[in-house]
Amino acid sequence: MFHKFTFKNFRCFDRLHFDELDRINLIAGFNNSGKTSVLEGLFLFAGGNNPNTIFQLNGFRGLVDTKVDDGAYTDMPWAPLFKDFNSECSILLEGIDSIGTKNSLQISDLKASDISDSVKIEARSKSSTDYPSNIRSASRVLEFKRRQEWHPNSTKRSRKHELKQTFLVLDGSGMKIESPLPSPEIRAFYMGARGKTSQSVEAERFGNLSVHHKEDRLIDSLKHIEPRLQNLKVIPYSGSSMIFADLGLERLIPLPLSGEGMVRLTSMLLSIYSSPGGIVLVDEIENGLHHTVMQKVWESIRYSALEADVQIFATTHSQECIEAAHSAFSEEEEYAFRLFRLENVEGETIVKSYDREILDSSIDLAFDVR
Repeated sequence: MFHKFTFKNFRCFDRLHFDELDRINLIAGFNNSGKTSVLEGLFLFAGGNNPNTIFQLNGFRGLVDTKVDDGAYTDMPWAPLFKDFNSECSILLEGIDSIGTKNSLQISDLKASDISDSVKIEARSKSSTDYPSNIRSASRVLEFKRRQEWHPNSTKRSRKHELKQTFLVLDGSGMKIESPLPSPEIRAFYMGARGKTSQSVEAERFGNLSVHHKEDRLIDSLKHIEPRLQNLKVIPYSGSSMIFADLGLERLIPLPLSGEGMVRLTSMLLSIYSSPGGIVLVDEIENGLHHTVMQKVWESIRYSALEADVQIFATTHSQECIEAAHSAFSEEEEYAFRLFRLENVEGETIVKSYDREILDSSIDLAFDVR
């Protein structure tokens, strides 16, 4: 679980640092303050050295038809990741866990002038080698460099650090990945503010939950939104599988017809249970949910996140959502919640952190902390 996280030269951030991250982290701030970019940076980091994560991020933003060539006035698909589209400086994403183990991902745009026989890269053995010939002859290369430095108290302290590299290569034959495609470093799910997960995917996740006899926990949580709910079932439908809701009517109802709140909360909780030990990223978490049920929603998220050992990062524009979260977590012995607010100060984005006491006082004094 992340305790600290730093973004450098990513999206709208020169440098942005989060300290004292908790189990559940809620990010507030004005429009265009960078809330969604924080979630995207975490998703990119979780993907490790997998260049395909870039195209997923573009898809989240609606940039699905990206032309790839090396024309003088053509942006590379990765250009929007860099601050002000300036890829002269590398992106650095760095996370530190609760025992001090440091993981970093550096992404560098290597142009033809940067790729030569004289340029060296580190190997896992800590020796230096030339770039492979097919990389040296490429017109553009995006380098992913993943470094892990274990804290002395780590069970892996016999190794001080480990380095992994992957390259996304653009040459005359097109774009390809050089080096074996790595597995994701951290299991992560991203839920956009408007996008929806495929119903067949949700059905599969629910089926996996049912195999472990945990479906009742999801159903109990959904009853806060739809008290008539009696059961959920996965049923083949129109050539695929879909979750159906039993509302005590003469027939079962496809879950998407049960309301946006039902669909949204189902997707959130299934994402949590499907990513044990990982992270779940939710943009505008209050979307589709009435403010009167938000405290119960937060209670369900807290319970699921603790059970699955998942860390949550979410954004919001809603004061009611923030107050509901504070109320939900204040009822527990372990608060396990932190609010962060992104603010622009003289052109730079800074993070303002609210712990339990500060947030409690802010709410009592009717301060707007959105």
